[in-house]
Amino acid sequence: MEAESSGRVMVYAPVTPPTDNSYYYGNLGITVEGPGINRPQAGNLHSQGSAYRSSSTEFIAMGRKLSTKGWSGLRGKINGGTGSSSSNNELIGSEVDMKDAPDDWRGYTGLAHLWLDAGEWQGIDAKTKGAILDWVSLGGRLYVLNAGSGGNSVKELFPMVNGPEERPGKMRHGAGRLEVLTWDGNTFPLDEVTKRVKSGGDLGSWNRLDDYDQRWLLKERVGKLTLKSGLIFTFILTFGVLIGPVNLFWLAGGARRHRLFWTTPAIALAGSALLVALMVLQDGTGGSGSRLILATLMPDQKRMTILQEQVSRTGVLMGSTFPVTEPVWMMPLDIDDEHVPNFGTSNRVGTFGDNGESRWGDWYASRSVQGQLIQTVRPTRAAVEFQPAVGDATPVVLSSLEVPLKKIFIVEEGPRFWVADDLGTGEKKPLRAATEQDFRGWIREKVESDGGPIAQQVLGPVKGLPGRIYAEAADAEKLAVPTLSSIRWKDDRLIILGNYVKKL
Repeated sequence: MEAESSGRVMVYAPVTPPTDNSYYYGNLGITVEGPGINRPQAGNLHSQGSAYRSSSTEFIAMGRKLSTKGWSGLRGKINGGTGSSSSNNELIGSEVDMKDAPDDWRGYTGLAHLWLDAGEWQGIDAKTKGAILDWVSLGGRLYVLNAGSGGNSVKELFPMVNGPEERPGKMRHGAGRLEVLTWDGNTFPLDEVTKRVKSGGDLGSWNRLDDYDQRWLLKERVGKLTLKSGLIFTFILTFGVLIGPVNLFWLAGGARRHRLFWTTPAIALAGSALLVALMVLQDGTGGSGSRLILATLMPDQKRMTILQEQVSRTGVLMGSTFPVTEPVWMMPLDIDDEHVPNFGTSNRVGTFGDNGESRWGDWYASRSVQGQLIQTVRPTRAAVEFQPAVGDATPVVLSSLEVPLKKIFIVEEGPRFWVADDLGTGEKKPLRAATEQDFRGWIREKVESDGGPIAQQVLGPVKGLPGRIYAEAADAEKLAVPTLSSIRWKDDRLIILGNYVKKL
């Protein structure tokens, strides 16, 4: 801020969900450092551990107009009528004032559902609406209760979203969903809301973040850290002999005891340098990894979502700071499959620094196997055009994507499956007929075998839907979200999904 002035800055802190490592409870501390900040502690977030949350909902946010009419009833319904958190079920969430709603999609990533009255939705400014729709495209769910007559209410309330309705009042948007429910404006539709809240985690990310410690081919391909125990034992034995008997009786023996003041630290420094050299010889510098990127095209909205799952194994890192090139949501993943419930005594800690321009801290550490989940939304004019067959003509596909495609499947109404190979940018190419078995076998090999819980959750509801494309790009680096430059991504796969543009 300028001298003698005040202002407001929004800071988005990635809130990590609890995992099995936190059996009873978890705690996330947030600190802010900088000139003029006398108390860096900005807050703490406490969460339930795995022992308690199995029957809890994901975080539900509800606009003030709806919450005054139905929140207490919804809590009672979810909690078994007692309204007590000691019940087997628990509603997790809060009332929100949409006047203070963030105009950045990252401000909504902690939510599974957002419930609003139609008047609240219509009163939001265009930038904030865009942020909410971006969040939905990444897997969120937006429910709007409309006191109107229904019918075309989805089109009326979301004119900027041109996707087809799955059924009246419900529309898919990217990996998420928009739904409009009608009500009389007075009597809260408790049963309908309860049903959706109880079953609504199927598109949210938070329920699945705890599953990355299960069997995952991406993690297995990276492999585990190995320790050459013989080499380490030899080093310890040699160091012990040098720092002990050799130092005491030969280098500083007898009347030369004063030499201990410099021989001991000299041997210690030499030993440290040798240990670092052994680590470099064993593990090398930097690291290597595998990542799977799912890019979902929404040509009607001129948007593209990126979901990036990645695992890396590092040796000795000369630095762990990397630049932030765009607004992203980045989550450290718990991929350790050897932990056991520790009843709240875990000492796992981590510091994750972010100033908007770079990240540092424990995002990457030396001699570690680590995983991250990254999401972002980008503007794009890229699209895939599909021209159906007319008469005896062959259907044609044209790509304006910035990356060439190794293979592309197009699912036409029917459904009918078409495929083409080696489709370049700006190239128009004829398609050949394919079978559903060809398509599903390719999806299984390219996505389902390597995809983690969130990738499979994003793919599942749209797999094989008519009007969509499914393609593998030849150069994953083009659309990947960059992180630490010293990581060499040896197994790098970019899968592009989304709607095609139909040309007649």
